[in-house]
Amino acid sequence: DPLEDNPLLSAYMCSLRIRWCYFFMFALITALALFAGEITEVFFAVFAVDPAQSDGSLLVEIRVWFMFWLLPFAVIVLALVGDQMSDLVLDASDRPPLIWSVSIVLAAIHRDRKWAPAEQTCEMVDFWVLFLTEGMPIVNAIRCYLLGSGFWHGYMQGGLFSAFIATGVTLTAEVAICVHDVKHSSAHKALRHIYHVLDKHKMFPGVLSSRYEVFRTHFQHVSRPSIAIGFGGCQAWLRPCLDAGKALQRIVQGLLRLLSPPRNRAAMLTLVIWTLTSVLALHGLPVVATAVVMVVTVSIFSIKMTMQFPKVAGP
Repeated sequence: DPLEDNPLLSAYMCSLRIRWCYFFMFALITALALFAGEITEVFFAVFAVDPAQSDGSLLVEIRVWFMFWLLPFAVIVLALVGDQMSDLVLDASDRPPLIWSVSIVLAAIHRDRKWAPAEQTCEMVDFWVLFLTEGMPIVNAIRCYLLGSGFWHGYMQGGLFSAFIATGVTLTAEVAICVHDVKHSSAHKALRHIYHVLDKHKMFPGVLSSRYEVFRTHFQHVSRPSIAIGFGGCQAWLRPCLDAGKALQRIVQGLLRLLSPPRNRAAMLTLVIWTLTSVLALHGLPVVATAVVMVVTVSIFSIKMTMQFPKVAGP
């Protein structure tokens, strides 16, 4: 175990666990505060403002109604982001830290259990992990110090930026794996295998490319040629984002087909009831009734999402 043989390396890994857990927890608190503020503002606009005292503009009323109608879906998005950040806190406290997140990104790009990921792919992942871990906090700290805001204030701010970026990347990669994990696809198998290799040899983030020879010996075949720097390389790295777009397209298509399949009639009925409830809320419907309908709407659509993506990766 290299973490036991080198005390300095072990101390550095301990600092990584402390910093990333701190960044992810405060990023989660920040996300909760932002969503809670927006939700409170929308509720205030609907229930605390007397319709007789408003300006009576139809466009303003439609805007308020639409924002209120989107609240259940905003709650679902907040739950996804919060769950992902909670998983990242657990991953950051692992030994070594963040190997599950690195495995998710590699599996989303590569998606093949038999072939080792390309060495250039591992180098790129190492670069971005090191940049988010050390580069972005330090750069932002120096910028804030020169502006007079304080070094540690800038370092903390840069760490929050890194935590939000890491959350978005891992969530996108996780959605890409779930999209391709259909009919016994190898994407999820590649994820498990890559994580097993990284955990067995304690390959902490940032050194994967330097220990690439040890890494690729655990696969049946040697690595394919490195990803080209050009259109092919950009296309390969954009593949998880394209898969996230496919997932969004699948959700939209599913909403358009809600009337036909019998199993989706409950979701369609829930959507209609929530739409009527949101309209009535602008004209005096009690808050308790509106809150109950919102909770039911969030629950049903969350169940539908779980049925759509049953094999969501997690540490």
